[in-house]
Amino acid sequence: MNDTERDLADCVGAIYQAGTGDGSWFDVGERICRLMNARRALLNLGGPGGPRNLLMPADGSESVYSAYFHASDPYAAKACFDFATAQAFHLGNAKLGAELVAENDFLRSEYYFDFARHHERRHVIGGMAGLIEATPYPAEIVDRVRRRWNADGFS
Repeated sequence: MNDTERDLADCVGAIYQAGTGDGSWFDVGERICRLMNARRALLNLGGPGGPRNLLMPADGSESVYSAYFHASDPYAAKACFDFATAQAFHLGNAKLGAELVAENDFLRSEYYFDFARHHERRHVIGGMAGLIEATPYPAEIVDRVRRRWNADGFS
């Protein structure tokens, strides 16, 4: 087993440990950053008080995102649309960002230009797992996204 395979196996083990309460999600975040040569890792979960990143301490970008940019996030819009139109198909299936939103559309979006590129939010792996609702987005945002998507697609 080479170093990368060992590091990946250790990361998977850390995920299981954190999930069972025997480990730290911040440790998982550090391992993911090392594996991907990234400065930040996000695993946002909804709940009381809105979404929070389990993998790293808050850096201020979360409040900026929640205050404005959640409404222009093309990945979130696609997730809301998928949740509303084909939830059963998408549950348990992870997708790369480019499978959710075309790369050129993402790079031309307000979200990328004004927010994501400044806050280390370039690459995404997304999925849904046993959700009751498309958190952290309330129903009115899901409805607005669905209407916009149906009208002319998201760009």
